[in-house]
Amino acid sequence: MVKGFFFVLVLADATKHVWLGLQDTSLAGAYPIALAGAQITFLIHLFFDFSGYMHIVIGAAQFFGLQLPENFDRPWQSKSFLEFWGRWHMTMSNWFKTYVFNAVLMALVKRWPSAKLSDVHGVVAFFLTFFLVGLWHGTTWAFVLCGFLLGIGASANQVYRNVMRRKLGKKRLEVLSGWKPYSMAAAALAFTYICFSVIPLWLGIAQIRNVVITYKLTGLIAAELVLFVFLLVALPGVQRLSRLWPPSLPRLQAAMVAGFQCAAIDAYVFLFPAIGGAFFYEQF
Repeated sequence: MVKGFFFVLVLADATKHVWLGLQDTSLAGAYPIALAGAQITFLIHLFFDFSGYMHIVIGAAQFFGLQLPENFDRPWQSKSFLEFWGRWHMTMSNWFKTYVFNAVLMALVKRWPSAKLSDVHGVVAFFLTFFLVGLWHGTTWAFVLCGFLLGIGASANQVYRNVMRRKLGKKRLEVLSGWKPYSMAAAALAFTYICFSVIPLWLGIAQIRNVVITYKLTGLIAAELVLFVFLLVALPGVQRLSRLWPPSLPRLQAAMVAGFQCAAIDAYVFLFPAIGGAFFYEQF
């Protein structure tokens, strides 16, 4: 629970200050760097806010003898769009996989039972599933757009996997995926698109329209290129730190870390005013 409160009260709030500042700057004119920064800081803020909330809930449940499943599995380690959603909000992802993706895939296979269409079945099932993931968060046009972008990302990821598997074969594709420059570029590209696809979660349709008009195509491409280059440089370090930090610590070390987190919470809450009092993810 201490880790959850540290995530929410310190890290989520700090990144929220940065995100809102970059958001205001990006909406004030055509500033691709600010728009790129707003995209990545929003995703970081959302991670700390939501995963922190889940740590609090899981910890509170243990007081009553309940063991709730983990909802995040180090999503920053992901190397593709689909892998990210397998690590992020896993309870939701598993539910949609079981009750939507599998059901849609079975319906498509039953309706068009051709082995030649198996790749198409998977692509369509991924698009519909992720489109519904967007609508699950809300039914405004912003969430419809978010669902559409998520569906495009999932479908494109699956099409790419199918094409590469046919051209290279399974073993050669595994070798390519294990090549560090390739895997880092793939991860940076995946996170760039993830940040882009969730823009409708923090900008309304009218604001998105103004951004498109202000930035034009060249400005939008510039913002995504800035974000891609930043992720290409930053992700290897983040993933290395994530791998070095163990999922669980010995009791003494865990107590020391918890003590540091409590001290950090007290200092931060005293020194910096919080922006709002609710979890961001509650609005979904």
